[in-house]
Amino acid sequence: MSREIFAYVSDSNEIPVTIQRAKELAASFDMGMAPTDNVQAVDELDYFRQELGLLKKAGFSFYRIYTGVYVHDGSSPYVSGMLTYRDHTENREGGAKYTVESPFITNNRYGYGRNRFRKGSVDLRKARKIALGYLRKLTDEQHIKWTYQSYSYEIRDRQYQDNFAINQAWEAVQEHDSLKIELPNIVYGRQSHIVNTELHGLVQRYDALVQEEKVKNASGQLAFVCIGQEELPAITVTDIAPTTPGNGYNIDIADVPHTFTPSTLPEEIRGKLSVLNMVEPNTAVIGVGMKMSEDMFYVIY
Repeated sequence: MSREIFAYVSDSNEIPVTIQRAKELAASFDMGMAPTDNVQAVDELDYFRQELGLLKKAGFSFYRIYTGVYVHDGSSPYVSGMLTYRDHTENREGGAKYTVESPFITNNRYGYGRNRFRKGSVDLRKARKIALGYLRKLTDEQHIKWTYQSYSYEIRDRQYQDNFAINQAWEAVQEHDSLKIELPNIVYGRQSHIVNTELHGLVQRYDALVQEEKVKNASGQLAFVCIGQEELPAITVTDIAPTTPGNGYNIDIADVPHTFTPSTLPEEIRGKLSVLNMVEPNTAVIGVGMKMSEDMFYVIY
């Protein structure tokens, strides 16, 4: 069984902040390079954070920036949510609240914007309960929603680069002086093969690029692979597929992912992961997949 989900577009407010960006902003705040909220907001956020010791014990980290506090689950490339102390209403008449922002929150009062993912209270104890209920580890489905667009863009860019190289190789063949002489001779049987060694090499290069592209673009099952952080990590493999022709962001996602250990992981997936582990994060390899982070990958198998 599978279900359709929508992978968010680049300007969506639903795409979270990466932990790398959160750390950069926190460093700027610590060095006094970013503006600060009013003194009351700073103090209230400190109180709020101190109330969330259970999250810290569970491995979560907090990163203070000038607009609030990012919360990170310790493993995801993205932050799990954000704490703020302010008035998020448009008319600024609702008063400041201890507010939690999380992708697990669905606030139906708002049809768009970040307020859909916010919930808060003027009461610190109630806000603590909200935070402990909604700030939790991100799911594979959420990671797929947030990363599939990057995968799709990167793959198309790599394919464009490969096609450009093929076109350049073909142009080099067409522009060679010997082609006009030798092609008619071959077509009409006056010679059996290309005589000019330089032209022969250009044709070989073009053909090699075309054949390589065919192998790279061979169809296969696309899967999102997530490697756990445990000493003997669980490896989840979630099969996915585009479902809307011409739109790469509607995708089918398997209801139940396959779960493996390092010893039971299929050899084909293991081989693709070995290739992807040799490249930097956010790097695609045509015919193999893409490395999103040190423990999240897209793999074609």
